[in-house]
Amino acid sequence: SSGINAEWPLRPGEVNRFKDMIDNNASAEVLNKADLFVVCSLLKQYLRELPMPVITYDAYQAFMDANKFEDHEERVGETKKAIRLLPHSHFHTLKAIIEHLSRSVSILISLHHTFVITVFPFLDI
Repeated sequence: SSGINAEWPLRPGEVNRFKDMIDNNASAEVLNKADLFVVCSLLKQYLRELPMPVITYDAYQAFMDANKFEDHEERVGETKKAIRLLPHSHFHTLKAIIEHLSRSVSILISLHHTFVITVFPFLDI
């Protein structure tokens, strides 16, 4: 089973509740009250339902080509060129997604670290 279609089995009712609030024009600030798993589930659902992908068909190959560069500076430069191919709204959507994923990773790393310290206190971390 592919992860793209998997849902968090934890709180489908909560995911639907937040989706309904957003669909009824509630401020995106309501997501500040949702936990990480609800926000991630909403994000996956949103991305699946988009009529056009965030990385447009026209820009996709440029992103793939940029990733082929071994040199970091060249890869970054080519990625910036690929980003400039995106429509303005797609750029801002991609930026928000990347910021969300960055926060999510930080939270998960913190949770993992706390878990390891709690369960394995004898490890010198």
